[in-house]
This record gives sequence, structure tokens and C-alpha cells, in this order.
Amino acid sequence: MRIGKRLEIFSKRFTCWLLARCFMCWGKRLGPDSVKSIQRVLFVRPNFRMGNMLLITPGFRAVRQQLPETKIGFLTTSAYGHMLHHHSDLDYVHELTRGMTWKWWELFSFLRQVRKRRYDLVIDCSEGASLLGAAFVAFSGGRYRLGFEGGPNASLFNI
Repeated sequence: MRIGKRLEIFSKRFTCWLLARCFMCWGKRLGPDSVKSIQRVLFVRPNFRMGNMLLITPGFRAVRQQLPETKIGFLTTSAYGHMLHHHSDLDYVHELTRGMTWKWWELFSFLRQVRKRRYDLVIDCSEGASLLGAAFVAFSGGRYRLGFEGGPNASLFNI
């Protein structure tokens, strides 16, 4: 493996470890009584590929059927977010632009808007492979952060 790739992997793992320590991503568990208290759910998939985004849409309906009064949001990219603005099971669509990843002031403003919604459950839909998705889950301020167990970013989730 080349030195550049090794450095990239190390920096991603270190960033994940640091974020987990800063946000103390452990301890809270989601039990049967906790599910009833969920008022707001956020799905996170900041990916610039349309197919990956569309595969998540059945999850909106599943949450809506189990928790009909719940407000459901979706964090995705602006490239395809407009396709979901009129989705019957979504209440909010948060659109990330490519420029936000380089313009920190826009990114912080975006994160502030997401945190204002005060989501109870935040779901990482990237199968644990996306550091950006896991970081948004951690920064979202959600009480419960659901992600894939055993993935490289698993320390950022508490469910």
C-alpha cells in the first residue's frame, strides 16, 4: 500500500477516534420505552450518487408507519435533494453542497440549522463506510445515533 493511502486511512481513523471522544458517543441505549419518546428522526446520506440516495427512501415509509406522529428529516446533497422535497413521508430535507466541505463557515451554519431541529434519532445510511456521514451523525446532536456495528466509524454511534 502506498504511503499516501496509509496516511489517509490513519487520518480518518484518528479523526473518528477524536470525534468519538469529543462527543462521548457511548452509553445511551434505545429500549422499548425510548422508542415511544422519539419525536424527530434524521436519515443521513451525504453522497453524490443518486442510486444510493434512492435506496434509502423505503426507510422513510417504515418509520412513518411505526411512528406516525414523528417528524422525519433527510440530510443529503443538493445534487439530488430537490427530488425529495415533495416526498409524502419527509418533513425536512437538509441539502449539503460540495462547496460546504471546503467553506467552513457555511458548513457550521448548515450544522447549526440541523441541530436546531433537535433530532432524537439520527440514522447513518452509509453502511458505516463514510466518515463524512458518520461525522454528520455525531455533529447532529441526536440523542440516539444509529450506525453499523464493526465499521471503521462505529465509535461515533451509540446504537
